Formats: sequence, structure tokens, C-alpha cells
Amino acid sequence: MGKSHGILLQESMQEKIFAGAVLIITVLLCIGMPKISDKLKPESPFTQEFATGIVEEVLEEDLSPDPIVQGKFRGTQKLRVKILEGNYKNKEFEVYNTLSSLHSNSAYKGLKAVFTLRNSGGKTAVWLYNLKRDSHVFVLVGLFFAALVILGRGQGLKSALGLVFTCVLIVTVLIPALFAGFPPVPVSIGLVSVMTIVSFILISGFTRKTYTAIAGTVSGITIAGIISVIVSYSAQLSGVNMEGGEQLLNLAPDYNLQLDGLLFTSILIASLGAVMDVSMSIASSMPVSYTHLT
Repeated sequence: MGKSHGILLQESMQEKIFAGAVLIITVLLCIGMPKISDKLKPESPFTQEFATGIVEEVLEEDLSPDPIVQGKFRGTQKLRVKILEGNYKNKEFEVYNTLSSLHSNSAYKGLKAVFTLRNSGGKTAVWLYNLKRDSHVFVLVGLFFAALVILGRGQGLKSALGLVFTCVLIVTVLIPALFAGFPPVPVSIGLVSVMTIVSFILISGFTRKTYTAIAGTVSGITIAGIISVIVSYSAQLSGVNMEGGEQLLNLAPDYNLQLDGLLFTSILIASLGAVMDVSMSIASSMPVSYTHLT
């Protein structure tokens, strides 16, 4: 009993050290990677800027109820807005806001929204791009992580850390690497493998069950990547004919974006959770005597 208790304490300490290391790496990625990615990618060819602004006054408006969508309006508004950030901070502009069936963001005094500012010929054109919804997203994310920690306790906290690490790796490493011109398939396989290793160890610890699940997941996505490259080349599949493909075609010449393999990358990221769940379920069916290192 004493030896077994000592082993469990040692494994618990290893897991805590690993979780601490993952937390530190996550923070360092958030701090350092934006600076590195700015050096890797070329300068943006766009002269427009997206910035948060506030509607100080509705000068004119001619609106009528939308005949199709209840609670929406169609027409025009003339607004006086103040930009709150970026190169145009604290500057005021008169903005015409056109409301249609597709763009129906009705403005009112005090509304905070995202505005597009474009400088052309010495003049700055400004228009209301979209409503600012980040507060709603933060509330939902906060409720999700709170429920995860309250219901899962220690395991929930580790799962939350693994999820944050995965999101940070995608945003700070994968996306900048793609825009810097790195090949999508090997980059996505490598980073997904790192996500898999970290997530499994955080959740299940240093056990043979964990190593088996990691080996199954990494092997599976590697084989899937090889098959994807072969089939995409032979069947001439690129994914650019799907929704959003036109924007990628426009971005590719200005950024060193490689379109071949992006379809596999998107599928891999979207299905990673299901793949990991299946791998862990299969590994968990192993005999108990093979799930621990000792």
C-alpha cells in the first residue's frame, strides 16, 4: 500500500508540473507569437482599418420596417460617430448607414460598433461594418468554462487548460504559419499532434492508456494527411470552389498562402475532438493491467 501510494503521489506531482508548464507555454505564446508572426507575414496590401467606434448622434434617418424579417428595418441613416481606437482614435466622422435585407444594422445614440475606415485620395471613407458582439461571446465563454470547472472540478480545470492551449496554438501559430507560406498539411499534422499530446496527458495523465490514444490519434491523422494529398492531387480537389474560396483566391497572391491542403487542414481541425474521443474510447477498452506504467 505504501509503495502504491507513493507512486500515485509521484504521478500526481508530474501531472501538476506538466499542467504548470502548459500554462506557462500558453502565456508565452500569447505574448511572443504575435511579434514573430508580424515578421513572418508580408505587409497587408489593404489600406483599410477596422476599429471600434461609438454613435454620438443620429443626424438623419429614413427607415421602414423590413417586409420579410420581423424587427429589422430598411432605409438610410446619417450618423455622427467617434472612433475609439487605432490610427483614427478620438476622431469624429459623419457616416451614412444603409440598411438592406442583408446588412440591417440599425444604429442609435450610444451604440458601440465596428467601423471600416479606408483612406483614398486623401479622404477617409467610413461605414458601419457590423455590431460589436464581443461582450456576448465573453459571457458565453465564461459560462462554459465556469460550468466545466464546477462540474468537472480538477479534471474540468485540466480540460479547460487543454482547450485554451489548443485555441492559442491555432490562433498564434497555425494561422500565421499558413499566411507566412508554410505548407498546410505537414504544419497542421505537426501542430495537431502537439495538441493531442498535451490534451491527453492533461486529462489522463502519464499512463499507457494515454500513450496508446496519442499513438492512435497521431498515426490516424498522419495517414489521413497522406491520403488527402494523394486524392486531392489525383482528383484535383482544392476546396476553393466552396464558400469563402473566392476570398482565399484574392488573398493568396498578396500573402504567401498555399491553397493546396487547406481543405484537409479545416477538416482536421473540425474533426479533431471526435478523433480524439474515438482514440481514447478504444484505448480505454484495453485491460486494466496495461493502462498504467507500473
